[in-house]
Amino acid sequence: MKKISLLLTFMALIWFSCTRDTFISTSFDCSEEVTYDTHLRPIIEQSCSLSGCHNGTPGTPGTYTTYQGMLADLERGIFMTRVVDEVSNPSQGMPPDYGPDRVAGAPADLTDEEFMLFSCWLERGFPEN
Repeated sequence: MKKISLLLTFMALIWFSCTRDTFISTSFDCSEEVTYDTHLRPIIEQSCSLSGCHNGTPGTPGTYTTYQGMLADLERGIFMTRVVDEVSNPSQGMPPDYGPDRVAGAPADLTDEEFMLFSCWLERGFPEN
C-alpha cells in the first residue's frame, strides 16, 4: 500500500510539472491606450492570421487579416474566450499548441507582454485606432 501511495504521488508530481505553462501575472499598466492598428496588428499577423488559421482560407475559423474581419468574433466574445480565458488550454486556447504557426516559425504562445496588451485592449472595448 505504501508503494502504491508513493507511486501515485510521484505520477501526480510528474503530471503537474509537465502541464502547459500558464500565464503568470506581471505588473502591466493598462492606462496607456492600446489599439488594434498601433499595438495588435503585428501580433495578429505573426500569431493568428497565418495560412490555415485565421486568414480567410475556406474551412478555417474567422478572418483576422483585417480589423473588420475580427469584429464579429470580438463582439460575440469568442476572441476573449479563446485568447484570454482559455489561455492554458493547449487545444482551445489561442494560439493552440498544435497549430500551423509552429510550422510557419511563429511563436506557439503569446509573450506575457502580448497577452497583457490583448487583455487591456479587450477590456477597453477593442479600439481600432
